[in-house]
Amino acid sequence: MFIKTFLGCAIFVCLVNAHAATVTNVTTATATLNFNANPTLTHTLTPAQSTFEAKTYPAGTVFANGLVKASVGNPDIAIVWHYDAEEDPGGIDAIVHGTNDPSHTINLQFHNSDGSIINVPADHLFNGKYWAPLKADGIYTIENEQDVTIAADEYVVSVDAGIWNS
Repeated sequence: MFIKTFLGCAIFVCLVNAHAATVTNVTTATATLNFNANPTLTHTLTPAQSTFEAKTYPAGTVFANGLVKASVGNPDIAIVWHYDAEEDPGGIDAIVHGTNDPSHTINLQFHNSDGSIINVPADHLFNGKYWAPLKADGIYTIENEQDVTIAADEYVVSVDAGIWNS
């Protein structure tokens, strides 16, 4: 009986080994997947020149260049005139007053990187301000709408940017 059991086990082991697969040269690759629910924005606004001359400027003169970028993804970004500007009802134009003499003013507006005026949809109203949607490149300019004579003064232009969640 021992011999029959031994031979049966030996045959079974041989059959199992004959059909057993092997894996060789195993390598491992790893990827870290980072999901950020709240991307951060970087926002710069730079004067187009270090100093401007007090004179008449033709319509479409670029006074400042803005750039807004998200840390991850491509969210819908919108900009708005900061609280210190007199915003027009449509959100595109703002009147900026001189620091030394508030009677000095400049009428400015937002433009896309291609030079077109940024149109503000009527439903882009948030906290009493109209937020202008940016194109995907995040680039905008601040320009004068029409020919304007600018008095010698210092004019501070501030723009807020945020992720538009519709």
